Amino acid sequence: MKIKKVELENFKFHQKLKFAIDKKNCLIYGENGTGKSSIYEALNAIFTLYFRDSNFSLNKFKNYSSTEALSAKVTFDNADELIIPKEDMPLMGGKKTIYFANQDLLESIILNNNFYDTIKNSFKNIFPILHNFRKNFEFINSRIDSSNYQEENTKRQDNIKNMERFLWRIELRANDILNNHFEEKFTIKFEYDWGLSNTTDDFKYPNPKIILNIDDKKFLKLNFNEAKLKLASIAIFFALIKVEEDLTNPLKLLVLDDFLTSLDMANRHYIIEYIFDKFEKYQKIILTHNLQFYNLILSLLKSRDELNNWDNKNIFLQTIGTQKKAIIYDKETDYIKLAESYLKVDKLDEAGIYLRKEFERLIEELRQINEVGVKEKLSKIVNQLIKLDDSTDINILKMQNILKRTKFYQDTILHSTAHDDISNERYTKELNGAIVILKQLDKLVKSIGTNS
Repeated sequence: MKIKKVELENFKFHQKLKFAIDKKNCLIYGENGTGKSSIYEALNAIFTLYFRDSNFSLNKFKNYSSTEALSAKVTFDNADELIIPKEDMPLMGGKKTIYFANQDLLESIILNNNFYDTIKNSFKNIFPILHNFRKNFEFINSRIDSSNYQEENTKRQDNIKNMERFLWRIELRANDILNNHFEEKFTIKFEYDWGLSNTTDDFKYPNPKIILNIDDKKFLKLNFNEAKLKLASIAIFFALIKVEEDLTNPLKLLVLDDFLTSLDMANRHYIIEYIFDKFEKYQKIILTHNLQFYNLILSLLKSRDELNNWDNKNIFLQTIGTQKKAIIYDKETDYIKLAESYLKVDKLDEAGIYLRKEFERLIEELRQINEVGVKEKLSKIVNQLIKLDDSTDINILKMQNILKRTKFYQDTILHSTAHDDISNERYTKELNGAIVILKQLDKLVKSIGTNS
């Protein structure tokens, strides 16, 4: 069971966004501000709240939209759907193979002085076993009094032993990940302060304290750099998954959003290899704004001969009038071939639409390579690329020469409003001319990508 399509309407950044996942996994690259995190939050909201939160309420989605017309929908390969809003969605309860992680979640593991608070605030709807330990403590505290103190205290001690035993397994697994997969030499360990009952008052217990140590040192932020802390948090997160997971569940999903900031490429390499090896049965959706990390993933997939298992998508902003709209395109989709197929049956409007898509795709690729025009309109990006001053780079000279030749088509068949103007005739000769230019531009982009 896997996600085949995602559709968002009036969800945070996205007024309307729809994209398919044709292969098992999906890699999405886009710069900050293009709406990647809104996709992550939409998926997280659907799966976390619907599947795990017994107090689910549509009111919780008011944080995601200022309008009542909010909708978030995922479609699975077996045609099942999850849709927000939908009051009668049955809870599936405690799915143990649906996991989400971003920078904020990973930081909460390490930077909180009490790991028990992390369990309470960040892991509530993620790791059911830890959540149940916490609920047991709270339930005992809600019942205990002078009449049942001994009985309830025995239950609490049993809960403590079981929780320590579980976290000991997490320690072992996390240290194995750190030492044998991430090639690190440090180790983590939990230290406990379960608290004493105040027998002179109401017999209630204080909240437990679970302190995470690295190499027997507390106050982690003072003693260790950000990279080491991030590695420890990732190892703990993966250890929790591997100890809790139930692979009999039909849906196995891992969604990661820009989760490897502050790490160098060597560490990222180890982590991605671990994900590829240990989460092979999961559908993986990875979102990133880091072009080097994006290229690292593609390189590793190529070396493992696994590119065919991944959709490779880019997300960028298109300015239409005064509005900005996020566009997701599949880098493996051949828009020129689609345009040529429509030309053969004299469907000129459809051919023009796909040539426009190809033009936008290529200009976005060139903009990323040359690092220009992040927030600019397409026409301004083209002009900036043409004006780049680097006479010693033969690729830039070739690019500028081809882009100058696209100017003839840019304001007609390659212009976004041209496809909405019925008075603008599109001639087969012009469409064929644009195809020739775009093929040359595509060839150049591929050559630059190969050499970079």
